[in-house]
Amino acid sequence: PGYTAEAGTLDEFADIIYPDMLRQFPQNELKEKFIFENLIESGRLSAFIIKDGRQNAGYISYLKTGDFIWLDYLAIFKEFHSRGLGAAALFELKENMSRTQSAKGCFLEVEKEDLELPDTIRRVKFYNRAGAFRLPCDYLYPNRTYALEMDLFYLPFLLDKPAKEQVQKTVRDIFSVLHADLPHAGQVYSEIVFRDSF
Repeated sequence: PGYTAEAGTLDEFADIIYPDMLRQFPQNELKEKFIFENLIESGRLSAFIIKDGRQNAGYISYLKTGDFIWLDYLAIFKEFHSRGLGAAALFELKENMSRTQSAKGCFLEVEKEDLELPDTIRRVKFYNRAGAFRLPCDYLYPNRTYALEMDLFYLPFLLDKPAKEQVQKTVRDIFSVLHADLPHAGQVYSEIVFRDSF
């Protein structure tokens, strides 16, 4: 047995990935199922099933935009936690995308740490251990009700730290793809504060 990732089909998304998303992620962080399916079918979103040997153990989805990767979701099924599969998936993404696509780094949205929600602390520690760090901005994640305050992290591949302009452009490009169904996405983007200390 060992870690592998296989491209997910729409059926696998419907039967395996989305039901787990409903279990592991807050409702206000999820898009409608048909939006995910449209993004995968159009080729804009890449989704992979993470396997431990022959068993489905989790999933990862991301977009390539310009010189960067945008990590949309990464989750390991609860029964496979603490086996290093999430770290292996991130490492493989970094190795593969920097080598084959010359991707400079990876952006990811992370829930703000909340002492009353231990999973939020665990996630931040996980991404920090992988080498990701919080970017200096007041980030907002557009959702159906309007927006959520989150943190925007960066995982270096070939570029240690992105310039402020690179971050702004990447977020703007991602909003136009991932949140195209939300009429207020442009307004949410305009409210994000990108600090000068990049």
